[in-house]
Amino acid sequence: MKPSITKLGTVDIYIVESNPVVFKGRLYRFEYIRHDKNGRHYRFNQTGDSYFRFVDVENGELSEPFGHGLHMGNAFVWADRIHVTAVEGWGKSRFYQLESDDMKHWTPPRVILENPLWEGYNTSLCRDRDGFMLTFELGAPAELVGEPFTMFFAHSKDLKNWEYLPDAVFG
Repeated sequence: MKPSITKLGTVDIYIVESNPVVFKGRLYRFEYIRHDKNGRHYRFNQTGDSYFRFVDVENGELSEPFGHGLHMGNAFVWADRIHVTAVEGWGKSRFYQLESDDMKHWTPPRVILENPLWEGYNTSLCRDRDGFMLTFELGAPAELVGEPFTMFFAHSKDLKNWEYLPDAVFG
């Protein structure tokens, strides 16, 4: 029987772009804790900045916040290492990646894709037969995206070096 996923509602207001991962045999929920320039933020986020965290689904334990100031993250686990992709801000032109082996110590965010004309939003990362595929959402420029919030793709053989695939578009 195929597993099914049923959306049961919202985790909480301004906890967004969450996704499940299994890390070292445990199920976690990755969460983007929003704090935006208009003052919209998760009620318990008093930092003045957005950040990411993990929730242990079994016991509710929270990881330490990380990725402060980055937005719309996505988590992916490969070979006992967590990879988080994110954008520098809503509609900004740079996409970043952070990594950790223990959920406590994170690499500094490094730029993996950028174009000064891009307006970037969400990302998603998965494995393919030749390496890894990153999907990233763009809202502009109009001549590239057509309709805002079109998905574009980049490929990596090593989760370090990313190649934008200009002819691969969804949306």
